[in-house]
Amino acid sequence: MDAKGEVRVGGLLESLTRHGFRVLHSVPVGQGDSDIDHVVVGPPGVFTVNTKKHPDAKVWVGGNCVKINGRNHPYVRNSRFEARRAGRLLGAALGWTPPVTALLVFDTTGAGGLTIKAQPDAVAVMGHRVVQAWLRRQPAVLDEGRVEAVFDVARRSTTWTAAAG
Repeated sequence: MDAKGEVRVGGLLESLTRHGFRVLHSVPVGQGDSDIDHVVVGPPGVFTVNTKKHPDAKVWVGGNCVKINGRNHPYVRNSRFEARRAGRLLGAALGWTPPVTALLVFDTTGAGGLTIKAQPDAVAVMGHRVVQAWLRRQPAVLDEGRVEAVFDVARRSTTWTAAAG
């Protein structure tokens, strides 16, 4: 789980800005040391991106279960929590709640493989090589004005440290 994966995925997400998306990286949330790896705001809504990298590991996803070399990890639960929390905090700051989707993105560079048997509920799981195309294929639900309004609120640190978190 090294920072190289977050940087790699962050660079891929940044390239979406020419398509009307806005991106924030390492967004601190709450009063502790929690953060959201990436927050993407665009015509399809808001996406919290939880990035994971496990070099040389076999990653298996079956619904709500993620196994790394056969051992369970709470990545789906954590990703779902991040998205719900982001929705509450953004909604409180905006006065309306934008649609927020959790993404769990595995940097598969050097990985032993990513097998997705079934997508979990309320979290989209994918390898880093497809995240840009996946985001661009999602249907638009926010117009340009709403994208900018959400991004304006999302980039304020006070949005993420509010008591609703």
